[in-house]
Amino acid sequence: MSQKKVLSKSEEKRLIESASNNQTKLLIETMLKTGMRVSEICNLKIEWTNFEDNLILIQKNAEPIEFNPKYGSEREVPISSMLSINLNQLIGKRKKGYVFRSQRKAYPQRYESISIINKINSLCKKVFGGSLGSHILRRTYASNLLYSGVNIKTIQKLLGHRHLTTTLVYLKDIPKRDDYDQIRKAISY
Repeated sequence: MSQKKVLSKSEEKRLIESASNNQTKLLIETMLKTGMRVSEICNLKIEWTNFEDNLILIQKNAEPIEFNPKYGSEREVPISSMLSINLNQLIGKRKKGYVFRSQRKAYPQRYESISIINKINSLCKKVFGGSLGSHILRRTYASNLLYSGVNIKTIQKLLGHRHLTTTLVYLKDIPKRDDYDQIRKAISY
């Protein structure tokens, strides 16, 4: 299978729907709609969520496991009201701890990065016939923002990239839109 760079909207939907449980569906959806790194999803704490303002604050924490975002890129990431509602339902009455919790041990704990990577690879094999890598979710988020007209510097900030050139690497191979469709949209009143 040739290496895809981004997922189409229908492929995003198929990937989410292929997950076997609501938590995994929501984990995939959160990655697709926030551009969060696997390590950030693993360490996503309830305390980072602001459902009133529909934001996730990606930040460092010391307990129970020390975590620092890559390059120290603490940042706010806006989320849709629907994603906010779904995350709030998953969290339920819990006031602290990890949003996404592994149930493999006697007590729930955060996922390890390799577990999430394996989940994504397994779902991609099931849906697309081959592993696409977890980073395709970040690239898809970035390309969706670009297609929607979001400024490249804003995309850089949302992804937590230190250098604009890194963001440009994410976006250089995305498929081109049909120019005629863009022209028609621009001239339609």
